[in-house]
Amino acid sequence: MTLDPIRVDEVLAELAKLNAERPDGFTARDLSEALGIGLRSTGEKIRTLVRAGRLEFAGRISQPYVDGRMGLVPVYRIKK
Repeated sequence: MTLDPIRVDEVLAELAKLNAERPDGFTARDLSEALGIGLRSTGEKIRTLVRAGRLEFAGRISQPYVDGRMGLVPVYRIKK
């Protein structure tokens, strides 16, 4: 999958904002909410950016799932 060039600029702008707000990393949900798109689309964009060397996996944080249970979710950050 390739990213639409217009969307790439929007994604990169939001990533820069999230990276500034959360230097330890941000979740797919954070990016999804910032872009106003679904988690599936966000995941595709994250995978594409990781493969392109623009993002890196930064670990996991504990976050509540929809059912209220706590679980570990991956966080990402812009690759330096």
